[in-house]
Amino acid sequence: MEELHIIGNLRTLDYHKAKHIAQLLTEYYPKQYVLSKCEELLEYQWNIRRDKLKQETTNSEEKQISEVIRDAVIFSNGCIKWSTSTFMQWITDNSLLPDLENSIAEIDFPDIAHQAYVNYITNNKYDYVYMTISVEGKTLGQIVFELFRELCPNTTANFVSLCSGDHGFSEDETRLSYLNSIFHRIVPSGWIQGGDICGGSGLSGMSIYGRTFPDESYSVSHDSPGILGMVNEGRNTNSSQFYITLKPSTWMDKQYVAFGRVVEGTDVLKQMESLDCFNERPIQSCIVSECGVLIVEDN
Repeated sequence: MEELHIIGNLRTLDYHKAKHIAQLLTEYYPKQYVLSKCEELLEYQWNIRRDKLKQETTNSEEKQISEVIRDAVIFSNGCIKWSTSTFMQWITDNSLLPDLENSIAEIDFPDIAHQAYVNYITNNKYDYVYMTISVEGKTLGQIVFELFRELCPNTTANFVSLCSGDHGFSEDETRLSYLNSIFHRIVPSGWIQGGDICGGSGLSGMSIYGRTFPDESYSVSHDSPGILGMVNEGRNTNSSQFYITLKPSTWMDKQYVAFGRVVEGTDVLKQMESLDCFNERPIQSCIVSECGVLIVEDN
């Protein structure tokens, strides 16, 4: 029995084609093939996983396959075996599935991919917000954050509200919104920092609860790039400033409250990291030009 395992970016046609073909294969040959697992990742986590596979693969055949992987990889009995295109080619060359091309042509993969994304985003466990990043009026793109509401409900509520702007103004008339706030610090191979809604100097901030609010939980580790956390000046001094890690930064564990992660926006973060800076401050104005709660409409 050959055990198949698929990992891919759930928003892509590449992944859903691979999944569909694998399911067909197991239906035609139930005694020879079994689809044991499908791991559906969003863009940022998929890119991390794909790059890690490329770096860790030492077998020459697997390495060759890893170089042509786009948005999905198919394992056979624990070994990297195919990309989506080479999977299809292998099946065609061995005449395993009759009329495969016509079968695929009849399926609305864009709709399947969109529905998979809708189902992911509308789960009851996490909140999702977005920020559109611009530099000197030029839009770099959008970053989407997944927030761990169950682990850090108060911290998540603060961040969501500052993205949506639904709390209006503080008692001292500070606008409680990330809109048009700047990213004032970029540490290459370290982190990106922003969220000072009190002028952008990086010396202040304001939460929906007041000037500061307490640390909530240290349960989320800074063990990968893309971790979202609250900047502080010591214990229980969270406000509006936040950071996004650019590499694993476990030295931050137990010192800063991490409460989410980037799930989309790989290229945007790379562009931000490469901006020219003076004393870690971007020379050009890098701002949140749009932000809010992520809403994905069902087809």
